[in-house]
Amino acid sequence: MCWGAILRDETRTIVRYPLRLNSDAYQRFMKMDIREMYKEDNIFMYDGAPCHRSKHTMAYLDRKKVCILSDWPLQSPDLNPIVNPCAILKKNISRCNASNKEELWYAIVDEWHKISNGVILSLYRSMQCFRHEV
Repeated sequence: MCWGAILRDETRTIVRYPLRLNSDAYQRFMKMDIREMYKEDNIFMYDGAPCHRSKHTMAYLDRKKVCILSDWPLQSPDLNPIVNPCAILKKNISRCNASNKEELWYAIVDEWHKISNGVILSLYRSMQCFRHEV
């Protein structure tokens, strides 16, 4: 499994994590893999996975003063700009002929970084709440 993040300044990351992710593992992942990317003026959006919304995770996010938006509909491309790059990634990966997990992972990373910065910027510009900031 992987987790991707994009910012309106076109910064992006994609991280590999274990298939089963409980709230403790999710918090370790957040401490190690996205800490550098998160800034105080960002809004952290995630889906309804149990490890994302557990009391333990919510307390962690609160302690770290992470601004979260957790009550948005799942897979809503008009509300969450990550949905479209993920769809592009899935489409491009479907053409990949990886013969093992490692090859697949390298293909995922390669395709993630091939998504143009213009696509990411246009997704942010399409969102009403970001129009004045871009």
